[in-house]
Amino acid sequence: MTRQCRSSRPRPAGPRGAGAVEDIDFRHPRGLDRSQVLSLATAQRVTGHHNILIGGPTGCGKSFLACAMAQAAISASRTALYQRVPRLLFDLALARLDGRSPRLLLTLAGVDVLVLVLDDLALRPLTTDQAADLLEVIEDRHL
Repeated sequence: MTRQCRSSRPRPAGPRGAGAVEDIDFRHPRGLDRSQVLSLATAQRVTGHHNILIGGPTGCGKSFLACAMAQAAISASRTALYQRVPRLLFDLALARLDGRSPRLLLTLAGVDVLVLVLDDLALRPLTTDQAADLLEVIEDRHL
């Protein structure tokens, strides 16, 4: 299920339990730089279409941090979309079959903050179509 949040009706951009930037515990030994995280959550970063890649071991809070960034965008009257890559690839394949692909790609390109969760992406190789679809989404957001 795709969750898109618009500034007019703020809803959580991510899994249940997703918090806000203010909820991040910077005392926990994860190596997070408070000033850098707070800077990334500002509206200037959102309007600048900056990309953020969050890496780390299982359970260190990557998804929480990504959702907190999306929530910060929503608080700044921006739009956000949270989606796992396998679901995104499924939706793109289905859209290609029923002719909605251009419209879906435009929607993804127009979201201010697109949070793509790449968990378990390397468990199976991507098909040629999946790789092309993912590249399309990434390139459209850079234009």
